[in-house]
Amino acid sequence: MYEKKLKIYDELISKCERFERKGKKMPYTSANGHMFSLLNKAGELGFRYSKEKQEKYLKSLNTTNFT
Repeated sequence: MYEKKLKIYDELISKCERFERKGKKMPYTSANGHMFSLLNKAGELGFRYSKEKQEKYLKSLNTTNFT
């Protein structure tokens, strides 16, 4: 299951020429030295947003912070 999610993550990243996947064991993307997405070992995808966007998505999607 993880390999399938990794393939999808790689396909998603390949659509944006400004970013490249980094990390061998825990794949991630970064911009200006700041990580903004990652796929953890459990196959969960996490994104880093500004505080304002975090609050918006936490409420509208009834979810929690990625840990």
